[in-house]
Amino acid sequence: MLSKTVSAVDLVHGVRLRVAELSDADALAAAYRRNRSYLAPWEPQREDAFFTPAGQRAVLRTKLEQYAAGTEVPWVLVEKDRIIGCITLTGIVRGPFQSANLGYWVDTERAGRGIGSAAVAAVVELAGSGMGLHRIQAATLLVNPGSQKVLARSGFERIGMAPQYLRIAGAWQDHLLFQRLLRTPETNRALRAALITTDRLTLDPLGVHHAAEMVPVLAGTEIYRYIGGQAPTKEMLQARYAAQTVGGSPDGSEAWLNWIIREQGQAIGFVQATAAADGSTSDVAWVIGEAFQGRGAATDAARAMLSWLRSRGIGRITASIHPDNLASAAVARRLGLLPTGSFDDDGEELWSGTSFIHTAD
Repeated sequence: MLSKTVSAVDLVHGVRLRVAELSDADALAAAYRRNRSYLAPWEPQREDAFFTPAGQRAVLRTKLEQYAAGTEVPWVLVEKDRIIGCITLTGIVRGPFQSANLGYWVDTERAGRGIGSAAVAAVVELAGSGMGLHRIQAATLLVNPGSQKVLARSGFERIGMAPQYLRIAGAWQDHLLFQRLLRTPETNRALRAALITTDRLTLDPLGVHHAAEMVPVLAGTEIYRYIGGQAPTKEMLQARYAAQTVGGSPDGSEAWLNWIIREQGQAIGFVQATAAADGSTSDVAWVIGEAFQGRGAATDAARAMLSWLRSRGIGRITASIHPDNLASAAVARRLGLLPTGSFDDDGEELWSGTSFIHTAD
């Protein structure tokens, strides 16, 4: 029985992820009827009875029996009192395998709003930290780049192509196979900063040689109003970077990850993460040079870093923000972090989040 390890999760745009119930039959039937044509190219052929409340009750009984047996978790995506999608882990195998298969769909009227990505990310977290699985596998049709992008955002890697893998829309069709390895002590010990690229920015793993070009970026006084300190010299940065690039604490309890933010090749700031060795949490921070502020670079860089951390199995993100630093608070909210009401000795408030939801600027 998985009920003690599978909890409901608030996602984005007011959507909630929760385990399906038998009483969902009417709402599920309505959702499938709304999306019958939309889903037809991506699913097995369905009998008319499947789209009725009675048909969905029969499906739900089977799924909930498998849920009770520990071999499946059927979630629904709920917006107010309306079901707008499903996501399921099936074929859960324990023993030395510790694996499951992932499938999902989102209502055509809600597609393209990040709901699928948020749901997959949440299930990945629940599967690893809550259910103790080692891996998740997923399959997409070759002509489904949308789902392939959703999987990539949650750290899935393509592992092959399976000819005539599933009978979809009445024909045996080839599928691309993906897997996501979940958090393990071995992968966390190997956590090291890697190059991260987006359409706009490059996050370059920190090196001591970056000190000279970062001196003008970190000059001025406004940067230090809320974080303290003063503009560093080249020698100060060289010493700081030498310590940071060791990679982690001497006792192995933390991984130290630092990146220089570049826009069109020019250094404009930095982001950093201090990750617990067990993969449970990471504290993050971001700093943008005064000349480059106000253009959304902090949000874009932090988003890229959080996506990278999520793909490595990090379960919770925290950030410490001075209560008067409204700009950093706005960045944190865009990343899905929320203030906790707890303050450290320096008067900074702890912000925290687990679902890595990225809201619009």
